[in-house]
Amino acid sequence: NNKTQFYTVGTANHMSISAKDNKGDIILSANRDISFKTGNAGTLGGGTDRMFITSSNGSVGIGTTTPSSLFVVRAADGVMVDTATALIQNAESTAGDNFGLYVQAGTNTSDISFRVADKDNNEYMRVRGDGNVAIGTTNASEKLIVAGNISASGHLNISGITSSGDI
Repeated sequence: NNKTQFYTVGTANHMSISAKDNKGDIILSANRDISFKTGNAGTLGGGTDRMFITSSNGSVGIGTTTPSSLFVVRAADGVMVDTATALIQNAESTAGDNFGLYVQAGTNTSDISFRVADKDNNEYMRVRGDGNVAIGTTNASEKLIVAGNISASGHLNISGITSSGDI
């Protein structure tokens, strides 16, 4: 027999919605951040934060209570071993109706639509708002700039060849 309870405790203005025997909790704070927790063992405010929404600007954090952007997914070291931190999966099977990941951003040369970097913020690739791509450099002054060696198999078709080295 499940029982739903609504109550506030003390001056912290917490509202807790929980199932009997503490099988699951959602803790909402009026005019404050919203925290979704698991494993709180019946202790108000206890448990492990799983998702967090800030009251200041509505930023959402999964795996963090301090999202630095509008949406942040963070896996602590050792949490997601041999698997992806996030998965975007589209099971649509109709040809022409599929988008795996659609990124829509600014159109200026100073806008970065897509960026790949390591945990220390060393950038590996960027796609600028004008569609130019840089790999191994942040300079995307042409449609494709690659800093480093390129390996290719098959045919290479080049129109209007301009070279400063061997081809």
